[in-house]
Amino acid sequence: MIHERFRAKRAAGQPVFGTSLRFRDAGIVEMIGGGWDFVWIDLQHGTIGADHLFDIVRACDLVGVTSLVRMPLNPSGIGWVLDMDVGGVIIAQVDTVCQAREAVKAARFPPAGDRSYGGRRIIDRQGRDYATDANMRQLLFLQVESPQALDACAELAALDGVDGLMLGPDDIRLRLGQPLSGPIMDGPLYEASTKLVNACRAVSKLTVMIVPPRRAEIRKAMQMGATLISLGADATFLKTGSASALVEASAAWET
Repeated sequence: MIHERFRAKRAAGQPVFGTSLRFRDAGIVEMIGGGWDFVWIDLQHGTIGADHLFDIVRACDLVGVTSLVRMPLNPSGIGWVLDMDVGGVIIAQVDTVCQAREAVKAARFPPAGDRSYGGRRIIDRQGRDYATDANMRQLLFLQVESPQALDACAELAALDGVDGLMLGPDDIRLRLGQPLSGPIMDGPLYEASTKLVNACRAVSKLTVMIVPPRRAEIRKAMQMGATLISLGADATFLKTGSASALVEASAAWET
């Protein structure tokens, strides 16, 4: 479920910093995960499949970082992922209140939803009474990725059982006819981010913002009121580190 560092920073009103995992090797979490407050595991677009998820979640627990899993709206799959004792799920491409209610029904135990009881790992770790407070200890985020979802974001945020919203910046840009590069905290995307954060703040819900790991954009996200800030990914860290090493090597040769 949610690890203590995540809880403590939220209780103190501090920003909660995380990163995303696109590659399926659990060793990456062991290497870089311990410094973050959360890691969101991409079960939607990355190379990670159901067979790899268990080991990655265990690695998150090993280094003490809260695990969130991004996945499509699949009612039977949501409960299966939560049964791994993850910190929560991020449901991708939720456009309507009807879809959001489906996610709540799958993620929450009665009376808030209809989640099935009996997860092996979560029972082993939390005890047979885990269902009594799992609705409070595992998070449900909805990812807003279209103009339709943006128009409905106040209703989505206000829905009982939803803990917060996450903006999908690239899908928003694609659907608004914007370039898939450039600053996130600027132009139409900044307006979309502001709308989403304000909708969440109005009902005391959380927001997840995906922001490049650059100080100016991080500061804008914090000033806007984002509560969870996701910076970079394993893939981008690998690419930028490699590029930096090659620049140094070229400079050494030229001098």
